[in-house]
Amino acid sequence: MGVIVNYDLDDKHTAVKNAMKEKGYQDYFEFYKIVSGVRTKKKITLPNTTLFHSAKSAVQGRDELKSVAESKGAKVEYILATQFDPHSPSWASYGL
Repeated sequence: MGVIVNYDLDDKHTAVKNAMKEKGYQDYFEFYKIVSGVRTKKKITLPNTTLFHSAKSAVQGRDELKSVAESKGAKVEYILATQFDPHSPSWASYGL
C-alpha cells in the first residue's frame, strides 16, 4: 500500500517537491479502469502540493515531507498523509 501526501509550505515549493521526487514520490498515480468492457490504464495528475508514493506509509510520508521541507528552509503550514492504494476499490472518483 502507498501514501498520498497533501501539504502546504510558506516557500520553496519547487525545491521541496523536486527533493521528494528524488525520494521516489510522484505527482501522479496510475490505475486500471474498465472502459467499454476493456481494462484501460488511466493516469491521474495530482494537484501541485500533493504527492504519491507506492510503497511508503502515512507516517513515512509525513516525516519525509517535514524533513525535506526543513532541509530546504521551508516552513510547513500543514501535512495530511493517508494510506492509498490506487488499485483498491476503497476510493471513489468522478469524471475519470
